[in-house]
Amino acid sequence: MEGSRSYFVGIDWASDKHDVCVLDETGTRQVTFAIPHTADGLSDLLRRLRRFTRLGELAVAIERRKKRLHSRRDV
Repeated sequence: MEGSRSYFVGIDWASDKHDVCVLDETGTRQVTFAIPHTADGLSDLLRRLRRFTRLGELAVAIERRKKRLHSRRDV
């Protein structure tokens, strides 16, 4: 996508809620929010992240309690 930007999402995955931070390619924070660990919360997460996929490439990293890191490029 010509003229698109890269965005990086960090998700701190917990049992009750998930904290989310989106940075642009310069490291500038674009948005932070928390979602509950529910079906509605996860739907809200996808809805919010889709906004960034229309603007450019989106990389996602998830940190879980056991400190394993997962990533996926398409949402």
